[in-house]
Amino acid sequence: MIGFRPRAWETAYRRRRRRALTEVPYYREHGVRPTPIAELLPELYRLCPLARPWRPEREPSLWIGDPGPLRDALVSAGLLRRGLPVLEVREALVDWRRVGPAPYATVLAPDADTGGPARRPGLLQAPAELASAAGGALLVGGAAELDRLEPELGVPVTRVTRSGGAGGLLLYDRWLGYLGTWREECAAYHLNWRRFHARRTPGGVSLTALDRRRPTLVDVLAGLPTMVVCAAHGRPAVPGQAFSVQ
Repeated sequence: MIGFRPRAWETAYRRRRRRALTEVPYYREHGVRPTPIAELLPELYRLCPLARPWRPEREPSLWIGDPGPLRDALVSAGLLRRGLPVLEVREALVDWRRVGPAPYATVLAPDADTGGPARRPGLLQAPAELASAAGGALLVGGAAELDRLEPELGVPVTRVTRSGGAGGLLLYDRWLGYLGTWREECAAYHLNWRRFHARRTPGGVSLTALDRRRPTLVDVLAGLPTMVVCAAHGRPAVPGQAFSVQ
């Protein structure tokens, strides 16, 4: 899909749905229905295809994700630059080194488990040095997190706010990751349709991860109130005002 094509998008969703019903224990047992993400969190073992089970003794949590959705979101926002580091607030360190053309480092969230407050300055040293050497960085996190972390880092950064509703530049869910990017001229978040299918249901917008099979996530409710087709761009979007009426 080079440009957004509704029929191809729907076909991709149906294909993912069929595979889930055939290959994934959770959906083989329960079927596919709009399900709050909170109900799926304890089901990680059963959200993987039978042929590729999760083996926690050999691999990290499957909720870690990969840098691709963050790269997409920053590109859509017009912020990703070669050589400009991306510092992302997370609850645990990851071993990623780059987000697309940009260097990457984790900044531990203020409430992350660091093994004691004395260790925290040392864990912030690497991202601070990366930003200092480049003369700046993008710092991606929730608004409250950025308020606390920017002084701790002590280096020049460009704040990139993320949230689960209106107010952040990036539309974000803790478990699903980066869902879309705010477009001021549309007063809406454009959804990352290449990675997520979205459809309206009585319980809100259900999302299906089109590029992720471990865990397989089909028709997940993550708090998006509604969706529309952006009149200016012809792409799936969530109007900003929709969050304020909840």
